Amino acid sequence: MNYIKNLIKNPIKISQLSILVCGFLIILLGCSQKNKQNSNVIKENKIVDKVITQEKNGYELLKEIPKDWIALTQYNNQDVIFQPCDSENLSITIRKNANSYDLGISHGHDITFDSIIRITKKNNNYIFHCSNTSNERLFSLTIINNKKGIGLWKNDFIFKDGAKYVNRDRENLFQKIEQPCQECWDDCD
Repeated sequence: MNYIKNLIKNPIKISQLSILVCGFLIILLGCSQKNKQNSNVIKENKIVDKVITQEKNGYELLKEIPKDWIALTQYNNQDVIFQPCDSENLSITIRKNANSYDLGISHGHDITFDSIIRITKKNNNYIFHCSNTSNERLFSLTIINNKKGIGLWKNDFIFKDGAKYVNRDRENLFQKIEQPCQECWDDCD
């Protein structure tokens, strides 16, 4: 009680106390606003995480994409399917596993598969984020002629500038040229 009587008698102490209380309230409100901002950031991250989890890996985009592709070759200013005499034609395959998908690249004699981690799409361009045992790799497919089934496949290690492929459902639209046996073997009949 004596403290209050002293405050009333001395107005300077009241103003000091007022400043102290105001300062305390400002700090308290400032911290409260900062916590609300942090809370909003966390909420935004949760929303972003939900979007990522809903589209998790983009496998639903595979419904739009043919699963088997065969390489096209330019011959006399036309796209043709060239069949080498000593190997299979280059091809790309997307196959389903138990819980995921693989992207396979056939190099003629062998095929290498990368696990598809995620697929994204922008306009007619599909980006495949893939992983093999050693690293993550990107492949892209741009549909350049939907009617003819032509897509341009790119990546950073085999076909950097892109290579035209046709989906197997449309390969009958293109002339097939078989490489003569004599160009590969000595004992052709």
